[in-house]
Amino acid sequence: MLDESINIGRVSHMIVYVGFIEDYQPKTCFLGLVELEGSTSNDLYKSLTSFLTELGLDMGYVASRGIDGASSMTGRINGLATKLKRCNPFMTSIHCMAHRTNLGLVDAFKSFPMVEEIDDIVNDIATIFTKRFKQTAILRSLQEEMGCQDLKMSHIHKIRWLSRANVLHKVFESLEPLLVFLEVHKPILYEKLGGKVSREWHGFM
Repeated sequence: MLDESINIGRVSHMIVYVGFIEDYQPKTCFLGLVELEGSTSNDLYKSLTSFLTELGLDMGYVASRGIDGASSMTGRINGLATKLKRCNPFMTSIHCMAHRTNLGLVDAFKSFPMVEEIDDIVNDIATIFTKRFKQTAILRSLQEEMGCQDLKMSHIHKIRWLSRANVLHKVFESLEPLLVFLEVHKPILYEKLGGKVSREWHGFM
């Protein structure tokens, strides 16, 4: 199972997992994080095959691979999947179901402008409390006073798919203290959260 990403140092890496059967039980292990010289299919292929060779893994024993839908991964003529299949014609390719589900949801959300509006609001809320001790202390005090959990507001991460659910949960659970805070300190955002969007949000949740 492969996926490419860029770390905070702007260096491209490919994460590699392997699934296998041992003692009749399915297992999954993290193999390593491979630094890439580039993001083309040739770069991916060269780095991956070199990494697997160092580990002594024979490509002929690889039954399938799980990848995302990027052209460098799935390109029919020169993608990584095509190059790997030349090493082992019997290898199958699986477009990661988590990727496909997320892509489907993103497309579905495009039909509902309210979703994008809510994303903007919760990200604006998180920005208010990012590295600002005074504002965070006020919210924490309101949460305690109103019997809410001490939840730290955070931004939606577009790559980490579960982040939206976590962020919305925090705002929803702290909605009352947030409204009290915003009414005093951020009235414009208070109107957005406390008005039409908030009422629709309750119905949505």
